[in-house]
Amino acid sequence: MHSSSLHIAIFPFMSKGHTIPLLHLVRLLCQRRLVSHVTVFVTPLNVSFLHSILSTITADNINIIPLHFPEDLPQSLHQVTSLTSFVSFVRSFQLLQPQFEKTMKSLLPPVSFLISDPFLLWPIESAKRLAIPNLSFSGMGCFGNMLRILLQKHKPHAHLMPDDLMPFAIPDFPQIELTMAEVNEPLDTPNQSGPVHEYDMEITKAMSASDGMIVNSFYDLEAPYCDYWEASIGPKQWCVGPLCLSVPDIYPTERPPWIKWLDSKLENNTPVLYISFGTQAAVSEKQLKELTSALENSKVNFLWALKENESCIEADFKDRVKNHGFIVREWVDQLQILRHENVRGFMSHCGWNSVLEGISCGIPFIAWPMMADQYFNSKYVVDELKIGIRVWARDGTRDGLVVREDIEVAIQELMASDVKSEELRRNVKNLERQARCAVLEEGGSSVTALEQMIREFRGTKN
Repeated sequence: MHSSSLHIAIFPFMSKGHTIPLLHLVRLLCQRRLVSHVTVFVTPLNVSFLHSILSTITADNINIIPLHFPEDLPQSLHQVTSLTSFVSFVRSFQLLQPQFEKTMKSLLPPVSFLISDPFLLWPIESAKRLAIPNLSFSGMGCFGNMLRILLQKHKPHAHLMPDDLMPFAIPDFPQIELTMAEVNEPLDTPNQSGPVHEYDMEITKAMSASDGMIVNSFYDLEAPYCDYWEASIGPKQWCVGPLCLSVPDIYPTERPPWIKWLDSKLENNTPVLYISFGTQAAVSEKQLKELTSALENSKVNFLWALKENESCIEADFKDRVKNHGFIVREWVDQLQILRHENVRGFMSHCGWNSVLEGISCGIPFIAWPMMADQYFNSKYVVDELKIGIRVWARDGTRDGLVVREDIEVAIQELMASDVKSEELRRNVKNLERQARCAVLEEGGSSVTALEQMIREFRGTKN
């Protein structure tokens, strides 16, 4: 299915976790020659990052357009220190709306439809004003999206306090039980109101008002929850992932130091645990000390991608673990690491992108959620898919301390060669095969969904 004159515009939310999968979608659309032109809107600070990703896509008609904030934008809007300040930061993007709409009107060929992140809220309003179909791109899976909507709507936990350990059932899915330790802000305080609660509801309304949702998942991964969404929630959605599989499995000519280290461990036949908690979540100094102690005592080989601001680990820790640990403090290509044949486990915050990358590479998890939908994703990874081990705070609460002894037990269980760990590996390898079939084979569920979506919105501009 080829398209001679289909122009799509894309407006991602400006964080790597939201932007990268949308750029993978661009890659997939271009690889399958489903679009003729792509325009990506971006803020000036993110232009170079987008160029670094899009430069690897073989396509002539990808255009990046920077939208500029007013010069007198308050400095406080650039400092995100809480959920409340995050909401203020997101709302500041509405200052770009007049510039965005003016540019959209001038684009040639005319835009066929817009794909935007519902975090931004207003692009859906702009699309309706411009008489252009708009699709929301969901950064969450079907399971996480469904739980979020059901908790918002029915509030089955309204009688519980945030630190309550009593489990509660999910409406329409009595077999799924959560505790308050698995519910993120602001869903954990359903009886309260304020800017964060209002913004969360506005995201839901924005998704509902769109002409459909693009979901970075594949049908076989979440079939019952995809079906429930279609039948009981809406709008219509297309599962077109895992989009990371659009990225070629090619190592750079000059292998970075951490890949060379993985190569050296492969030569010795000593498997490696990869550790990353994403770019957003902050890990306390006390919690980092528990983790470093567990890693040192476990003697398991590990590659740890630390954020630059996580500098409070002990100064001599790197020397103490130099024979079995490698620490990197710069941005790394996570997919490249997970694809290395010697990586056999993934300690992860379970952001949805990381979950899909781990599954696509056949790697089981130590699930350690820290914010947002990560709690729902961890639930799905451990209880539903059975491809991971969950670590919990010793007191059972969401924000309590995960002690070194429990971390070490999880590491040893995952990296061992016993019945439990082998079952996790078999399960995730089966999902890996299904994921590759969905995206890379003709007739795969994600390929079919992508083509159906394009077919439905071809020529629908009023």
